[in-house]
Amino acid sequence: MSLALARPLFLLLQEDFDSLTDPRVRRTRLHRLSDILVLSLAAFCCGADGFEDIQAWSLAHGAGDLRALLGVRLDNGIPHHDTFRRVLGRLDPCCLEHSLYRLRQRLPRPDGEAVAQTRHVGIDGKEIRGSHDAANAGDALALLSVYASDLNLVIGQRKVDSKTNEIPVAQEVLRAVAIEGATVTADALHCQTQTAAVIRSRGADYLLAVKDNQKGLHDAVKALFAVNKEEKRVPMAASEQVEKGHGRVETRRGYLIRVADWLPDDDPLRVWEDWHGVLRIECERRWTHRGQEKSSHFVRHFISSSQGDVEQLMGFARSHWKIENNLRKKTAWAVSLTG
Repeated sequence: MSLALARPLFLLLQEDFDSLTDPRVRRTRLHRLSDILVLSLAAFCCGADGFEDIQAWSLAHGAGDLRALLGVRLDNGIPHHDTFRRVLGRLDPCCLEHSLYRLRQRLPRPDGEAVAQTRHVGIDGKEIRGSHDAANAGDALALLSVYASDLNLVIGQRKVDSKTNEIPVAQEVLRAVAIEGATVTADALHCQTQTAAVIRSRGADYLLAVKDNQKGLHDAVKALFAVNKEEKRVPMAASEQVEKGHGRVETRRGYLIRVADWLPDDDPLRVWEDWHGVLRIECERRWTHRGQEKSSHFVRHFISSSQGDVEQLMGFARSHWKIENNLRKKTAWAVSLTG
């Protein structure tokens, strides 16, 4: 990242950051809040991966160059990494995210530039390793992220309080991000009628994993595929994909039944908003370990409002499995800016 080229952007950031509520008491404000946030963001964009990295990056550039390149004041020099930790830990992430959203609206776009739109969005929640501390009452920090796989960007993120769960947090963040036209994937925890309704209300489709937390639905979907493979009661599309790499052969078989084509309008399962089809993916992996042939097999089921074909839905499911490998430990404010 060229700091010289980024100076106008960081000057705009200074204005927005100065409007935020400082979480510190006045007597402890040795360093300007906007200076701390601008240095943190710039260091993050340059590869910093922690509070000590932010301090080291700032010291490497020096206060004089940072004042010239970023517009920071640094009246009392470069903050200590403990200062970065305390301030960023206490700052309201939602207020910061809203501030960055307002900034994005002010940034000009070149004439004729197309706005990038994602085709697939995945919801993923995880605990951040090494985040146990006294401020969290001993609990690890848990974040729920909304990830646009084809853009390789986290477009929304929320902290999950230890006293609640991911479901209402997911619905909240889905209402706040732009997902129109995308297909949203999520694991079985989020296979909820209300979550499906929120996704549809945002102009997106859902592809939700079905497991025994929705036992009635799961049993019905499994039975449907089991009977239909034997008796062919309703039309079913099928596709097979083979992938070889790293000494392993993976075969994925997908089966799609359009529920909308035959499920009665008064069926209780119609409570799912715009439910259009059910998907079954069978995955078989084979590899050699120390001269012995090994294999594994698993099956996943999904419900979806999408009218995409079986290959497309299999691709979205596959992309979701890769999300955890692509997600880095990003903070909400930094990701919001890149979005």
